[in-house]
Amino acid sequence: MRDNWAALEQFVQSMMDRFKIVGLAVGVSRGSATSYLKGFGLRNVTTKEPVTSHTVFGLASVSKSFTAMGIMQLVDAGLVSRDDAVVKHVPEFALRGVNDVSAVKIHHLLSHSSGLPPLKRRQGLKPFSEHLKYLAEADYELLGRPGEFFSYSNDAFIVLGCIIERVTGQPFTEYISQKIFAPVGLACSAYDDPTSLADVTELYEQHKASSGFRAHHWPDLGNYQVGGGIRANIEDLIAYTKLYTNAGVAKGQRIISEHAMRCMQQPVLQVSRNAFYGYALRITPSYGDFTLVEHGGALPGVSSHFGFVPEEKLGVVVLANTSAVPARAVWLATVNAALGLPLDQQSSAEPFWEPPAGFVERYVATYQSAEGGDLRIFMENGVLQGLIGAEQVELVPSDQRRLVYTANGQQAVLQFYARSNGEVWAVLAGSRMFRKQF
Repeated sequence: MRDNWAALEQFVQSMMDRFKIVGLAVGVSRGSATSYLKGFGLRNVTTKEPVTSHTVFGLASVSKSFTAMGIMQLVDAGLVSRDDAVVKHVPEFALRGVNDVSAVKIHHLLSHSSGLPPLKRRQGLKPFSEHLKYLAEADYELLGRPGEFFSYSNDAFIVLGCIIERVTGQPFTEYISQKIFAPVGLACSAYDDPTSLADVTELYEQHKASSGFRAHHWPDLGNYQVGGGIRANIEDLIAYTKLYTNAGVAKGQRIISEHAMRCMQQPVLQVSRNAFYGYALRITPSYGDFTLVEHGGALPGVSSHFGFVPEEKLGVVVLANTSAVPARAVWLATVNAALGLPLDQQSSAEPFWEPPAGFVERYVATYQSAEGGDLRIFMENGVLQGLIGAEQVELVPSDQRRLVYTANGQQAVLQFYARSNGEVWAVLAGSRMFRKQF
């Protein structure tokens, strides 16, 4: 039986109770039809106002697919090529330690494979020229050659917004508004501060000391709005998701070519045992008989996830107003409900691997990312442990380069990288590469 919404709603409520989610919205579409829209919880804990299908949330990195679509529209128009060197359109683009910067292509920016590691966020930088200077002068070591490794780089992704401005002569946000928001009918989607809107959520972070919530102001992201700045409601995001399930057509108008849509969904680099990254989209090509195409987002007060199942023309969106909660787990349960699968079916299951004696000690170290956060791996009473953020978890080997742990009730994987001599030098945690320090 498909579309088991009653069971899904029980599941969503249980997740909200378990993970202390203040407010959340879920939307589902099939083809051109919207089949489910529902708000859960509160958009404001003080006024007790509920989340509705009109409530505006932050999207965080779900915004990246809009930017990638904007670039692919320019590819359709013949104004850029994915294989263009970035310097063709932004001559002052430079990366520290790269002698031949023409090796960095638009393709690498779209797929987070430029070699640039995660950098310290500089939200005060405006306009794009200031960020280009930061990329050229900041103190960092590249992860590898362009195309060699996947690692999230919000700073490299910003350059795509600069390319859109240089090629079109329009401000980046104006271009996305005119070429995607307006023709698709996304009336509540914008890069502006949404606090003046009638139905907009507050942003919340769990305050563990008091077991309550701490409210956040809507941030000024500066240039990072290119990859994380859109605010929208669930109705708009479902309409946007239909672009993918309807091959680039919205309201009878072609917004982007079908070929460009396929390019965005083409796997570029493998990021886990059974998932790949394309252009601002993560692809799991073998979810049973189906393909999962998706992307999440996280900022203070924002946990978001959107995606679709192309074989079924099924689109699903989940938006939450609370930091660091499992929006992806709710998203996958909603996909499962729509497909008639068990709600708790997972997209991957890591095997258990028994390592030879002394093998796991090679992972013991502290790993760091300049964007923030340390990851410490250590032995405690003969058991491998990880300190990830403020949470200590047990780490279990699943093969010679992966360790598995449970976070927010979901399985998570650490994927390690080693030199030719076997020495570990980095770990991919989530979507970011962390370098070994000591």
